[in-house]
Amino acid sequence: MKKLLVLAVIFAFVASFAFAEAAVSGQVIGTFNLLQGSNEKDANDDAIDPNAGGSMSRVRVEVSGGDEDGTFGGWVRLEDGMVGNAWWKPMDALLVRLGSNGGDGFWGKEGVTGWMFYQTATDTGVTYAGENVWGWGGPGNTVWGWNEGHSGFGTDLSTRNAFYGGFDNGLMLEIKPMDILTFNIGIPFAASGAFGDIAGFKGVYGGTTIQADLNLDFGNIALTFVGNRGTFDGDVANAAQVFAYLGMGIGENMALDVGIGFPIPVKEGEGDTEVTYQNPIGIGVGFKFSGDAFGVKARAALTIAGSAKYKSATYNEPMGLLLDVMPFIAINDSATLFISLGVAYVAANKQDDFFIDEKAYMAWHFNPYLQIGSEWGPKFLAGIKLWSPSKDHFPVNGSDAALYWAIPIALNVGF
Repeated sequence: MKKLLVLAVIFAFVASFAFAEAAVSGQVIGTFNLLQGSNEKDANDDAIDPNAGGSMSRVRVEVSGGDEDGTFGGWVRLEDGMVGNAWWKPMDALLVRLGSNGGDGFWGKEGVTGWMFYQTATDTGVTYAGENVWGWGGPGNTVWGWNEGHSGFGTDLSTRNAFYGGFDNGLMLEIKPMDILTFNIGIPFAASGAFGDIAGFKGVYGGTTIQADLNLDFGNIALTFVGNRGTFDGDVANAAQVFAYLGMGIGENMALDVGIGFPIPVKEGEGDTEVTYQNPIGIGVGFKFSGDAFGVKARAALTIAGSAKYKSATYNEPMGLLLDVMPFIAINDSATLFISLGVAYVAANKQDDFFIDEKAYMAWHFNPYLQIGSEWGPKFLAGIKLWSPSKDHFPVNGSDAALYWAIPIALNVGF
């Protein structure tokens, strides 16, 4: 880490001479779980004692700069490695960019349903971070340090089934023929998750993202096509997809987001082995109300109509639903109380042709936390996390239902 900081200082020193405008910023996040535990029992059927511990969730330095004319520029982030991007703007109507912004993504259309649900508290571990958004979180992702590879606390659901999360790491073109309209085109540096005949040329250009982004007086309308990033072992999680988005304000204090994600069907095999995969269609909504002393955020995502059609039978995916609601109350000018509640539900799955007979199941969480400081500045956070993933997916020895809890605190300082 010392080497990274030295490199950042050197880069900033050089950038100050190379560019007319250069900026250095950083962020430090430390998180400590005062106590954490569960109702889980060990192999001897004995209760497992609570434990504690913490870590530096983030140590980050960022440097950006550009020339006097605003024609060329670049950005670098140092955090467990180095990422960056360079851009060129030869005219007002065109911007060319190469690189990455560290996975945050360009051109995302999620409104309040993604990172903006918890905002800066997302990265501290005091909240549930990406479990219901990015699709890679698990019931213990921010507490235990392990990752089960499931979103929605064991339900494999994600709000990004309905909302586009953004493009990252490749060649990007932003074409703006008029103030209200922008066409965004992204071509990945390499085929992601692609094997066999779709690797290489087909895999790269087949993964192209194309977006039309229209900003009107009443709100934002966007249509995004995300190219096929490859299939493997019958998994079509990365099949091509079309996202439609509407984001609009309602009066001075309310905002509404509506998203639909429609995956393009994928056909594999020939003759008797032919199968057509249809990933579930995602339908989502987000809402925010913010008053002087009280506000509320909510997000929901429904997945329906997923299937695998074989010659002799059709497998239908069960319906899934995510719902998160978070009221927040301003205690004073610097302290705010947030109360996050959420459920993830998967309907019953009875498939006689495939010998499947599964009951409906549900996971939930309850996560009140206090934030002291400014939303976009330094802050102290303390919370209580209580959650139960799907019992069928995460069985616990000697208990009727899995129940986990934690008491985290965190400091989040940017400069």
